[in-house]
Amino acid sequence: MNASKILTGILNISYILLIFGWSTLFIFLIYTISGGGIEYPLNNFSQNLIVHSKNDLITTIIYFLFKYGFMIYLVYLVRKLVDNLITGPLFTRYQVAGFNLIGQLIIWFIVINALAEFILKMALKARIEVVASFPDFWLFVALGAFFIFLGKIFRDAEKLKEENDLTI
Repeated sequence: MNASKILTGILNISYILLIFGWSTLFIFLIYTISGGGIEYPLNNFSQNLIVHSKNDLITTIIYFLFKYGFMIYLVYLVRKLVDNLITGPLFTRYQVAGFNLIGQLIIWFIVINALAEFILKMALKARIEVVASFPDFWLFVALGAFFIFLGKIFRDAEKLKEENDLTI
């Protein structure tokens, strides 16, 4: 089986699962806002978060909706870029811009997510708690930097391709 088909399949499955997860959370938010019969505290709603009230639950769900929405957008962009790499010519401006955008969004996502989790834990637990998950944080920062680096490589290759086309 071709590696590009495997990658495309994985991205499509991830995209569908993220949309399903987002839809489920949205339905749960509507259920919660409409006064669904939920008993508090919810100890296992989210990792390290104990939800004590309806407002806490709504805040947490909205946080996860934004998080999953951003991840859906990111996977959508990666799908479009991979499709362009497979079907179109290589070393185009679209691909350069796509790699740079995806890299920057990954870095922004991980930084904003870390800050949002810190603020959410501070608000829900009413105390400041710093949990160091540096391997995950730095792994995603490195992944974002790698995409930006690929964008620069593709930009240089695009220039070489243009020069080569002019020479012929």
